Amino acid sequence: MAFKVLIHPKALNDIPSSRRDQIKAALKELNDPFPGGNKSKIEGYKEEIYRLRIGSFRAMYRINSEKKEVYVYEFLTQEQAHKKYGRL
Repeated sequence: MAFKVLIHPKALNDIPSSRRDQIKAALKELNDPFPGGNKSKIEGYKEEIYRLRIGSFRAMYRINSEKKEVYVYEFLTQEQAHKKYGRL
């Protein structure tokens, strides 16, 4: 069953325009947002947070299983993600 992918309006602001098409194409993987492949759960947080690896970027997201929605709230470089969430 496919999930609806919602992206925070400002999430793509800091992404170079040359990389946006690659990121948008990779977000199709979130139709099935659960861990596997390039997707994994971030451990150590009371909220369930997940990440999707897209080249040198990481899409951070949450899953609402009841509504069948995925909420992508930020895109970070690999370095930024490691600083904010620890080693992923």
